[in-house]
Amino acid sequence: MKVYYNPINFRANKMSQKEAEFLQNKLQENKKTDIICHEGTDRDCLYSAATMADYLQSLGNQTRIIVQQNLKKLNFDDESYTIIQANDFDEAPSDDRTILCVDFSKKDKIPHNLGDYVLNSKNIVCLDHHNEPNLKDDYILIEKPLDDEETIDKLSCLYVDASAKSATSVVYRFFEALNREIDNKTAYNLFSGLVDDSVKNHLIDCSAQKGEIVPTKKMLANKNAYEVFCALKAKLSDKQIEKIAQNIDIMASLTDKEKEFQKSLYDKLQFSENGKIAYVEIPPDDKTWDELGRDSARTSTILNRFRQDVLANKFNDKRLEDVKAAITFYEAHGVYRLSVHTKTQNLLEFFKYIEDNAIKDFTHNSGGHPNRGGGKTRTTDPKECHNWVLGIINSSDFFD
Repeated sequence: MKVYYNPINFRANKMSQKEAEFLQNKLQENKKTDIICHEGTDRDCLYSAATMADYLQSLGNQTRIIVQQNLKKLNFDDESYTIIQANDFDEAPSDDRTILCVDFSKKDKIPHNLGDYVLNSKNIVCLDHHNEPNLKDDYILIEKPLDDEETIDKLSCLYVDASAKSATSVVYRFFEALNREIDNKTAYNLFSGLVDDSVKNHLIDCSAQKGEIVPTKKMLANKNAYEVFCALKAKLSDKQIEKIAQNIDIMASLTDKEKEFQKSLYDKLQFSENGKIAYVEIPPDDKTWDELGRDSARTSTILNRFRQDVLANKFNDKRLEDVKAAITFYEAHGVYRLSVHTKTQNLLEFFKYIEDNAIKDFTHNSGGHPNRGGGKTRTTDPKECHNWVLGIINSSDFFD
């Protein structure tokens, strides 16, 4: 049974003490915990993992963080954590270890090479904020934080508050419910994750040049997000806020090579036959992509901004006026991927249309977002990747 808050019908701003104690007890059933970060680990996920590792270690647990990302590209260099790369992991599930999934609750977000390890483990706990969890087959919708003992006793360990705007916000509410003190290091980590995810959702304006991180009108209208933002920011110094801004506002610190790559994206722009999809196809053997370090926080940010600029027609290009979806294709961690932004709110329906009409068993996810998400094919053969791209682009009649 999943604990699943649906933000469409209500906003669940706080976790109850009984819910938090229930999760804490589950996390303490074993003294060894593997904290799993989702495929393509981002800052929200990583800093949630680091914060939970600190918390569990304070309770006497041994922790390992398993990631699928070059952490240097996320400016994360804290050597106090035991961190394992997912591609190097080779262990069978163990009954004496708890699996803690942070920032994801969907099977298709499990890092490649960890599927059997996670899904066959008996002790799984999940802290997430995305829609449509499916690590288990059943869940219940609840309209307010659960607080009665009879219901609490029936809960499972998958806690998903889809009203939250970051995984670090869920972790913050967990600590808040336990009356656990938020020290400066914890606040720094949680705020870093919150800002990273909130910038993507236009909830925060982050300026490296000014050293400022300020909420937008969109965040001010979201009680949950704004409460957590204010509570964490108040515990940080101006220098810490400036450092976080510099880490996250990547577009303000592009190298000459990155600027050249950014400019080239518009030159490489292609369109579906009906003009509804604008896309850039970066071949898996592209030399420039290789020189830039392939998929990283920096290149991901450049591609993300490009897709948004395409949909907003920042290029004043008449060809973009009818575009409904902006897609970039690129190699990442041994697979070929797509990342997409849409003007419409039916991305999952588009993905299903692709699967029904063009690519059987199309692997995709929206991460709970109706207008942005991704997909992948487990090949890096240039010809096969190109054919995969064509199958997706030829599905553009979905937007007619």
